[in-house]
Amino acid sequence: MFLLNPRFLLMALAFPFYSLLNAAVPLVLEYSGRVSSGGSPFTGSGSFRFAFVDSTASTTFWSNDGTSTVGSEPTAAVTVTVDDGFYSVYLGDDSMTNMTVIAESVFQNDDLYLRVWFDDGSAGSQLLSPDQRVVPAAFAIRAREADAVAEGVITEAMLSPALLNKLLGATSSNPPTGMAIVAAGSFTMGEDAGSYDRSPSREITLAEFFIDTHEVDKDTWVTTYTWAIANGYDFDNAGSAAASTHPVCQLNWYDIVKWCNARSEQDGLTPAYYTNQYLSTIYRTGQEDLISTYVKWDADGYRLPTEAEWEKAARGGLSAKTYPWGDTIETSFANYNGSGDDFEAAALPRTTPVGYYNGSQLPSGSDMANGLGLYDVAGNISEWVWDRYQRDLYKDETATTTDPLGPDTGTSRVLRGGSWGSASSMLGCAIRDFGQTGNVSYSGFRCVRSQK
Repeated sequence: MFLLNPRFLLMALAFPFYSLLNAAVPLVLEYSGRVSSGGSPFTGSGSFRFAFVDSTASTTFWSNDGTSTVGSEPTAAVTVTVDDGFYSVYLGDDSMTNMTVIAESVFQNDDLYLRVWFDDGSAGSQLLSPDQRVVPAAFAIRAREADAVAEGVITEAMLSPALLNKLLGATSSNPPTGMAIVAAGSFTMGEDAGSYDRSPSREITLAEFFIDTHEVDKDTWVTTYTWAIANGYDFDNAGSAAASTHPVCQLNWYDIVKWCNARSEQDGLTPAYYTNQYLSTIYRTGQEDLISTYVKWDADGYRLPTEAEWEKAARGGLSAKTYPWGDTIETSFANYNGSGDDFEAAALPRTTPVGYYNGSQLPSGSDMANGLGLYDVAGNISEWVWDRYQRDLYKDETATTTDPLGPDTGTSRVLRGGSWGSASSMLGCAIRDFGQTGNVSYSGFRCVRSQK
């Protein structure tokens, strides 16, 4: 028995932007749905047949191979990958086998329904019911003939996250929601008078990237974690926090990088982390000791910042300063051991809500966002980055200074920023800490995305 989950998405590709682009409407529809076989979500390659029909199925306007008449089943099938019941296909994309283009006249019909047949390879092809009314498509075609689409007729809620990301993209003038842009260029990393592992300072050049303005909180973690568990991911730890708006912790490094991949897939972006140098298998399960060639660095998905990216972002445009705001620290500036905030005597972890130091904190003080609008890069919770820890890295005169990725050997990864349990002197932008990748700790993270 096959079931069609009625909660699917059907839309014309890029139709909200035609009047802006003055381009012809591409007659391609993104269709997403869910199928079950034997009462369980189907996973594998499924054979699908599609037809646009009227409400009585007495007329066929289009079918994937052009053979359907009066609502009948097309002869040839389209092969689509189904993962835990979910699938997505572009109808009318003639680059696919057994898929024909869709004539514009199809969408002049107000009485338009999509009919779908599914075959899992064992029980034969069956009609999924009911047929689904196609409404947004008609608006899409008519937008071609209009000077403009009335505001509110087409909304972001009609579009899948994957399609939105393809259409909008992230640009220097349009950073993703909740992220800040870090411009390409050079900065001074480390400090000349610092400890052995962070001196001497050196000039580092980085490409442009985006970074979360806040540490990932428990609510954000849970949303993606829940999606990931239902879509083939596993984690060693479920994560915890002092409260839903506090930074998530009690994770290991592997949990975090898999979550970054899941967040990417959930948002329709290209994941960054893979299990081999060919970038052919997305990292979703187990503990993989990733090296730099296992990362698609130009992917538009989420990942951990490199150590250099983290420090440049934390400095917020300042140079040669101890903290993101200057060279001194007061109790109202950040959450550290002895800062006197409302959570100082709470149960562990003694974090504050992400972005707490926004001008309404106690002890009272100014908004402590750095020059890029980032919060909590000093204190609250220490943050994992990509790089493996190498104590003498800054002494290596041959080390890469353009988009450095750190060493590919070593069992520890770098932690930055200090935490609620750190002395104030350990919150500096150049301070380096480290932890074993498999260890669970009171450390958290924030994500970055490459600017393609």
